[in-house]
Amino acid sequence: GKGRLYDRMSGGLLYDGDFVNDKWHGKGISYDGGRLWYDGDFAENKWHGKGKRYSRETEKLIYDGDFEKGKYRGKGRLYDRMSGGLLYDGDFVNDKWHGKGISYDGGRLWYDGDFAENKWHGKGKRYSRETEKLIYDGDFEKGKYHGKGRLYDSVSGRLMYDGDFAEGKYHGKG
Repeated sequence: GKGRLYDRMSGGLLYDGDFVNDKWHGKGISYDGGRLWYDGDFAENKWHGKGKRYSRETEKLIYDGDFEKGKYRGKGRLYDRMSGGLLYDGDFVNDKWHGKGISYDGGRLWYDGDFAENKWHGKGKRYSRETEKLIYDGDFEKGKYHGKGRLYDSVSGRLMYDGDFAEGKYHGKG
């Protein structure tokens, strides 16, 4: 059924929502120190399903998407806890950017492509934070240019280099 759970010490509201067998299960809202912390689906006291997570300091939305057993997993959007600006829109596994996604810096497009463990990894496109023009299109490994790629001028967009990269540097013929 539905119910509310309060903190024994402070008397503050901890949870308002559905319960099954004395556990938070179904739709609900959780609070921390009287502040909104999570609004969405629960399974056995954990965030599970669709939900929105909020910063305990600023109360701004910091994540909107899929959860599994208390962690970001599936599709989601991550926001900056101070500015509220979008940081990442894409796939998550165990709270990390993993799979296809788009990252932003200061609200501007920064990278569009494959991620592994929060790093650019696989095929991707990197953009200039100042001009938002494409500056690299190719392969990445652990956040660095690695493999085949094309480097472009951030102002003119002119192709500067087409060839191989290793550990973020030119490698071989270009």
